[in-house]
Amino acid sequence: PATHIRMIVSTWLAAMAALAYLCRLSISVAAKSIRGDLGLTEQQMGLILGPTFFWTYALAQIPSSRLGERLGARISLPCFACAWSIAVAMFGTVTWFPLLCGIWMVVGLAQAGAFPVATRTIAAWYPRSERALASGSLVAMMSLGAAVGAGLTGTLIQWIPWPRLFVLYAVPGVFWAIGFYY
Repeated sequence: PATHIRMIVSTWLAAMAALAYLCRLSISVAAKSIRGDLGLTEQQMGLILGPTFFWTYALAQIPSSRLGERLGARISLPCFACAWSIAVAMFGTVTWFPLLCGIWMVVGLAQAGAFPVATRTIAAWYPRSERALASGSLVAMMSLGAAVGAGLTGTLIQWIPWPRLFVLYAVPGVFWAIGFYY
């Protein structure tokens, strides 16, 4: 039978998805400011936006999800969220292109394990007949996080320098990690 705690877990997982996509996609809105402030070329920014994140994300999905299975969701998801949050905050403090790439790779590494572990958690907590709603909520919040992240970044970057904005975006992920663990 459905339990109240399942809905709480689903809500936390959906919030994680929204936060991850907010952090992941806000960089594309801030790209022009980042390029201007750091003197990056379009090609360099393109490397950060594209292959640096996505190749790392793709190649790390299986090993990081395996790690998540071994550690369990209660340990691995907060670790993944803290890792990507700290990396997002650090991105705002770095000016050297190779280090920017390395930090954005950490974001990809940390987020790579989060979604397989979240879907595994849904599979473990929900009977087969009830998984669609929980999975749909997770995916819907990814899209919502991306949309909110784009709009929020576009609005806030007019008043807040992008480095501070990235630090600001990192804070909810750390609070999410603490809350989910408890």
